Amino acid sequence: MFQNNLFGEFLGIPTNPSQMANSKMSFDLARGQANMIHGMDAAATYRKGLLERAKTIAHKLASDGRTITIDDVVEALAIASDAPGLLGNASGSVFAGKMWECVGWRKSTRVSNHARSIRVWRLK
Repeated sequence: MFQNNLFGEFLGIPTNPSQMANSKMSFDLARGQANMIHGMDAAATYRKGLLERAKTIAHKLASDGRTITIDDVVEALAIASDAPGLLGNASGSVFAGKMWECVGWRKSTRVSNHARSIRVWRLK
């Protein structure tokens, strides 16, 4: 059975478990985490040099005990480099590792992020 909207129009949304299992949408936390790690590794490898500079900048910014976000790192990278936007998906690896601790969330100030929530980090 498929779901119709309030006006009786066909939505194509499966409503029984067998159709949901066979739909294109998949729910599998372990597989999702494995895909995330694979994607982060691929992005980090592709942007290795720029990622290392971003990590160094992040460490310098936070070394006095203040909290920082990826926005702070990208802004500092823009001043220090001619290609800050090229960090791309590798930005997800800037705070990877045991030396960083997420201490909260705030809205991104970068226009391209559409005010989405980003993590606030500090060095442990």
